[in-house]
Amino acid sequence: HRDVQIEGMGECISLVCKLGQILSKNGLANISSIREENIEHEGRREINPKITILLKASNNFDKLTEGLVLKQDN
Repeated sequence: HRDVQIEGMGECISLVCKLGQILSKNGLANISSIREENIEHEGRREINPKITILLKASNNFDKLTEGLVLKQDN
């Protein structure tokens, strides 16, 4: 099994959490760890929250892209 990492900052945190939940619930991956941190921007007073979810892809993970056709540049 291979590792898959998804991460998001600020307003995207809820999307990343939902995606991790969907992948896990549908048997496409298992959550290995969840890490939260605050990112400080140098020279600014703001701090942005960040979440990183590490997953182990299941054998069914590649079903996510079945039937996917990539657009070719002409």
